[in-house]
Amino acid sequence: GTEESMANLARWEPAHGSFNFRHPWKLYVKIGAAMRRCAYCLENLSICINYETEAPDQVKKHFGEACMKLSSASSKILRELADMMKTT
Repeated sequence: GTEESMANLARWEPAHGSFNFRHPWKLYVKIGAAMRRCAYCLENLSICINYETEAPDQVKKHFGEACMKLSSASSKILRELADMMKTT
C-alpha cells in the first residue's frame, strides 16, 4: 500500500534525530494499517447506530449512547496518533 511505499522510500533518508540508523519504519506501516482498521470499525459502528432497525427505542438509546462515547474516544485517539506520525 501507500504507507509501505512511503516507508520504503523514507529508509533512504540520511540518519538523523534520536533514532539515528535505527528508525522504526516498519512500525509506521503497522500503525497505519491498525489505524485504517480502526477507522473502518468506526465507520461501521456509525452506520449501525444510524440505521433504522426494529429494535425498541430504549435499546437503541442505550447502545447508541455507549457507541457514541466509544466513537468519540476512538476518534480522539486516531487524531492524536495522526498528529504524532506527522511530527516524527
